Amino acid sequence: MAGDKKISELDSASTLDGTEFLVVNQSGVTYKKILSGFLTYISTFFTGSSNIVMTGIITTGTWNAKFKPRSVKVTTATTTTTPNSDTTDIHSLTAQATALVIASPSGSPVDGQGLDIRVHDNGSSQTVTFGLAYRFSSDLPNPGATTPGKTIYYRFKYNDIVSKWDCISILDNF
Repeated sequence: MAGDKKISELDSASTLDGTEFLVVNQSGVTYKKILSGFLTYISTFFTGSSNIVMTGIITTGTWNAKFKPRSVKVTTATTTTTPNSDTTDIHSLTAQATALVIASPSGSPVDGQGLDIRVHDNGSSQTVTFGLAYRFSSDLPNPGATTPGKTIYYRFKYNDIVSKWDCISILDNF
């Protein structure tokens, strides 16, 4: 179509927003993927080089990209810890020696953003409670305490419809 560009045709100063990225023609039906918000996502979540450089053209195969998770480790939060959704993907607590409140995250999360919280106690069970921005379902309630000497993983996804971090999985006994 007129005005459509391939990534290989963009110069280094181009914006990718609104640019045709992928065209698939199947049985006479054309499917297009138009990038929207792509550069905002990259600049917000990419922790590598400050410049994105295009090199080469991918003509076959699969393009696999990996973003490095932003990890914060806290050794024994006294009573409260506050993850920052702008700087943290994995919030780890090690050798937790007291009851713990995981406060509502600071920052400006985006819909669908993930947050993993990992809690390892000091060998004795510790109570774990969460701030009001977290939501657990009746199908997946908060266990409320750690298993002595084990690690428990909580995985959350941000739901911007209700402005809550929904718990989507809990694994214990690692």
